[in-house]
Amino acid sequence: MSEASEIFTELLFGSGAWIGAILLLAILVLTAYKNRILCIFNSVISVMLSFMYFENVSGNKDLMWMAVIFLVTPLFLLFRAITMKDD
Repeated sequence: MSEASEIFTELLFGSGAWIGAILLLAILVLTAYKNRILCIFNSVISVMLSFMYFENVSGNKDLMWMAVIFLVTPLFLLFRAITMKDD
């Protein structure tokens, strides 16, 4: 594997998984405040991330919590998209 792939895997599933999840969640939420289309797009990304975490759980409770967090996040993002005023 390349070095970038190893860093990505370690950041999402290894010892830095919580830091990686917080960074991804912050990016998803902060970009969702820009416009309505980004809210919808980020909701889809969040669901895909949750499925990715569910695939790699294999007894790791931390990854299960991250999967649940990324599965619930689209509810808030879509609520934000609905209540957002047009600019």
